[in-house]
Amino acid sequence: MHRRHPRRMPYWVATACLPLALLAASPAAAEWASAPEKFGVHPTWIYTPRGTLPGLGKRGLLVVLHGCAQTHDQLKEGGNIAAAAEKYGLVAALPYVTPEDGVGVSLTAASLGCWDYDGTMDLHGHAAFVADLAQKLAARATLNIDRDRIYVVGLSSGGALALKAACAAPDVFSGVGSIAGPSVGSDQLKAVFEVPERTVEDSVAACRKLAGSKLPFLATQIANIAFGTMDKDGWQQAPLCTGVGHPGQNCVSSVKWSIDDVKVLQEVYAAREAGCSVPVQGGKGREATVMGGRNVRIGILTIPNVGHAWPAGATTSADAASGEYIAHAGLNYPMYISGWLTTYSLRGVPLSGGRRSVPQGTAACASSGS
Repeated sequence: MHRRHPRRMPYWVATACLPLALLAASPAAAEWASAPEKFGVHPTWIYTPRGTLPGLGKRGLLVVLHGCAQTHDQLKEGGNIAAAAEKYGLVAALPYVTPEDGVGVSLTAASLGCWDYDGTMDLHGHAAFVADLAQKLAARATLNIDRDRIYVVGLSSGGALALKAACAAPDVFSGVGSIAGPSVGSDQLKAVFEVPERTVEDSVAACRKLAGSKLPFLATQIANIAFGTMDKDGWQQAPLCTGVGHPGQNCVSSVKWSIDDVKVLQEVYAAREAGCSVPVQGGKGREATVMGGRNVRIGILTIPNVGHAWPAGATTSADAASGEYIAHAGLNYPMYISGWLTTYSLRGVPLSGGRRSVPQGTAACASSGS
């Protein structure tokens, strides 16, 4: 686990032999594709930005996984993803769990369109599908994707699958973001209604087993764990609070999943304890940072006034007031996570104007009051 990340060909060497026309390949305008593209049984919305990653001339890739009872259409229309993808030069891919894909897996998956993420329910190979989707898109010359900057994020079952895919394919995913995602190897049927039963040690072992021979790549992977403070209490069986105020205030899953996710990643990444938290986006959220040496390895994002939901922030979409489990006010998660992942990504050359580490014992942290 402590071996150095396998060497990659430097970016300038790899691109020197490519035709100039290929390096310049780019659509005329930023836009969502005219229709979802099918990858297996998964219709997938793809957004291609005009720009590229700062100073690199290539794009990153952000795979976004919806939660149960959500659709990729809802995230496309009300999730506020395009603006963040455009700002940070990321191709965004939003796949969907179709009803036919869920049949035969479980009542939950079949009726609510959940991604399958645990050891017994991933019967359709969803973790393998997510990695395959990323690799197929990265292979498209017209998208001009930097393979060192491929990320996967998700909410709830999508967050759990993002964590599993990151463990199973750390060579593909250099970063992962999970909102209220149950830990790797957890029991999918119990995740919503019970506090975690699986121990941190079990989840650490499950992640390492999934990585197998690709374990060294975990040494340069980063992760961000987020949860809304209105979700269910991690130490009590609080009643569900669906339908309170707006869809983003639903209380569904124990926040202890996210707390355990951080502990799992600290072991997997060999990262030390988290420091104090600081406000982000003008106090719409708070972030604590876990360092590994001088590098940022884990971010812990808490979002007030949001429950079990995709925190979209303010949107201008005509459909902004709809969409299951989407919070349309407060923190803008797509903008936050796109900036966090591209800033602290440990693979490839550093971005122009970016940073990979934060000074230890900074004044900002010391004066945060936390």
